[in-house]
Amino acid sequence: MQALPAGGAMVAVAASEKEVADEVMPLLGEGVGIAAINAPASVTISGAEAAVSAIADRFAEQGRRVHRLAVSHAFHSPLMEPMLDEFARIVARLEPRTPQIGLVSNVTGELASATGDFGSAPYWVDHVRRPVRFADSARHVQQLGATHFIEVGPGSGLTSSIEQSLAPAEAFVVSMLGKDRPELAAALGAAGQLFTTGVPVDWPAVFAGSGGRRVDLPTYAFQRRRFWETPAATGPPTRSVWVWARPNTRCWVRWSSGPTPTEWY
Repeated sequence: MQALPAGGAMVAVAASEKEVADEVMPLLGEGVGIAAINAPASVTISGAEAAVSAIADRFAEQGRRVHRLAVSHAFHSPLMEPMLDEFARIVARLEPRTPQIGLVSNVTGELASATGDFGSAPYWVDHVRRPVRFADSARHVQQLGATHFIEVGPGSGLTSSIEQSLAPAEAFVVSMLGKDRPELAAALGAAGQLFTTGVPVDWPAVFAGSGGRRVDLPTYAFQRRRFWETPAATGPPTRSVWVWARPNTRCWVRWSSGPTPTEWY
């Protein structure tokens, strides 16, 4: 893949798969295609610079959000085809094994089957060339009974895609790391969020070697305990003397008698 000449472009568009496909179809012969369906209204196009830019400009003119990705190559596009044969020969040497846990493939958006072509050379070729069906995969995982989604990676881009693909009431989504956040604080925060939603967390393992320990907190709002330090005198009090450096001659205070409380009422 790295042997391919640099070039091409990838742009994320705030539009549905059908809307993007309608724009891409007339330009299929110009080296452009759909690279990923991230969410119901988030699709990435990839391919030759001119064709990708033309499609992106059309959506931008409609007021849609478009975002150019910083990539070295136009992945999941026709520009990948020159390397597919050699790639297939290399991965054909590998011996696929049956997954030990359920694995939903982004090629099909469905549960991978050990009896099918999962792990074969054609399967990995499809991974390189065909669109990433992430939104379909997220929905399928939910259909299999998943209620919590955890993004384990350098950011939270997939977390956002899952939140757009599933209704908030249907799933809890959290990322282990986040932009501009210390890694440890972000990971501990994610573990805390999962714990509060009923996910068991091995806290002794989380805090192993840190010296941290569990403390009891009040479970009732009015069950208060104060921990303020009581100040104590350390010596005899010091007399304070007020000294006016300059008398205020600009203001005069004039006292006058006012109504008594009985006069008010």
